Amino acid sequence: MLVSTDVLEHIEPVFLENVLRHMDGLFTKVAFFIIATSPAKKFLPDGRNAHLIVENPGWWKPLLEKYIGGKIVHHEFSEKTRTDKMGVVHPNNKYIVVIEK
Repeated sequence: MLVSTDVLEHIEPVFLENVLRHMDGLFTKVAFFIIATSPAKKFLPDGRNAHLIVENPGWWKPLLEKYIGGKIVHHEFSEKTRTDKMGVVHPNNKYIVVIEK
């Protein structure tokens, strides 16, 4: 079983296809993904948001289907919010996917 929670959104976009191909080879039965679809709280030293890829499920699903062998047996979009120390509300959305080979 492969479990990837809050990882893929941190990948440099130019490397994403290679990372997905590699992940495909790391499991034989089931893969479980949680992918953040909203900006992170933190920033990288160069000023970019720590979530280098901020895309919706409609963008992620075709990529997973293309590069991860198997069938998506479950997927859902979780829309939540978080409140920072200043009381500002931010999105904290996740795309949850289960793939079976």
